[in-house]
Amino acid sequence: MSPAVVVVVGKSLVAGDVTAVSTLSYRGLGTTISGMVTGNTTWLIPAGLFLISVIMLATPAIAATPVQEKAFVDGFKKAVERKDTKALKALLYTRDADPTVLEFFNMMIIADFGSTIKSIKLVDLTAEENKQMEMGGKNIQGKPMKMPLKPIKSLLITTGFKSADLTTSGTSQWYVAEYEGKLVIPVPALVK
Repeated sequence: MSPAVVVVVGKSLVAGDVTAVSTLSYRGLGTTISGMVTGNTTWLIPAGLFLISVIMLATPAIAATPVQEKAFVDGFKKAVERKDTKALKALLYTRDADPTVLEFFNMMIIADFGSTIKSIKLVDLTAEENKQMEMGGKNIQGKPMKMPLKPIKSLLITTGFKSADLTTSGTSQWYVAEYEGKLVIPVPALVK
């Protein structure tokens, strides 16, 4: 399974299995190569388009602006403080999400309700996290999973709760990606 959540109080059932996979398919490549071999110059436009698409895919994801990052962190924090389930669930990118993982994410995104947020920040992914994103993971049934969007940051949240007879603290982590100009929390999907 590939969630982007790590709970300090115990190891999450699914922590550590995260992936981001991108694929490229270009149907005209065979005709482009055959045109090059036969000396036909009509291959220039398709070959140029293919080269541009490869360069665009190889270029790292455009990082979010500091304004976008601040708005995302502030919005997440306010939603937790207000116990706004709808606002938090709206941050999830659920296209093609594995139903079991989506249910888990829906439960975990509201897990901090009632706690005080001690710190919340977006940080760069570590080399190990980037490697894990490329490797992928498996869900509970052993089926391969991937992140539908490549995470660019990690949202780290430290919380605490104190009552007359109980004091707790915890840390959670969510991988954050950019989709259509806004930051989202991608929910892992089954590999098709």
